[in-house]
Amino acid sequence: YGSMTCGMLQQEGLSGRLSDSQCDSLPELINSVCGCNPPCNVCGEDKEVGNPNALVELSSSVVRCDALQADGLLGMISPDKCEMLPGMISLECGCDPEPCIPTGKKGG
Repeated sequence: YGSMTCGMLQQEGLSGRLSDSQCDSLPELINSVCGCNPPCNVCGEDKEVGNPNALVELSSSVVRCDALQADGLLGMISPDKCEMLPGMISLECGCDPEPCIPTGKKGG
């Protein structure tokens, strides 16, 4: 394809002139330049994926939590989907880990 503007690339996609593999790989390559989607923390603001190897089912596909987080940080998740994800994956991905409460004898 050579050099293209973001608008030209968008038009190529909308007209169906990009292959499926190109559509899958382009967001990672162009997001920072074209500003397509902001980075998305899939667990929500200031939260981390606690179970990176856990699997979640989204839109009839199964994804590892760490892969989902990587896609989010690369801007491959739209802002509207990013907003919904924490509620959908929190338990499986360990977004809200239980606080560590020491147990044992009280007093001295």
